[in-house]
Amino acid sequence: MKTSNTSERLKELMALKGLRQIDIAEKTGLGKSAISQYVSGKITPKQDKVYILAEGLNVSPTWLMGYDVPMEKETIPTTEPQNNGYYTDPETAELAEKLRTDPDMRILFSAAKDLTPEEMQQAADYVNYLKIKGRNK
Repeated sequence: MKTSNTSERLKELMALKGLRQIDIAEKTGLGKSAISQYVSGKITPKQDKVYILAEGLNVSPTWLMGYDVPMEKETIPTTEPQNNGYYTDPETAELAEKLRTDPDMRILFSAAKDLTPEEMQQAADYVNYLKIKGRNK
């Protein structure tokens, strides 16, 4: 459930960690003007920018968007050997890896952890459909 917004979450994080807007710009590589507009709420960052902000600030992108989830960045299981084969089904492992590494789909992954492999694929297919549909306008 969404309880806040990115502007409020950025302000909360700045107060909590003693950060200034310039610090966020340096940590993320985003422009100072963009950070100022995000913090003021004049502009809501698009998904790719939310991901960059979350990575740079080491917080969950879902939390940063204002959802009622923990602030801490979620550790996402991988198909790498040190995880002892978290995914046993190769198709699920391949899809999960794409969701884990593709910035546009990473937020979707955190919402998809309770879905079946078929539901995960349907969600990913729908996101790709929306991207293609947007390009053809």
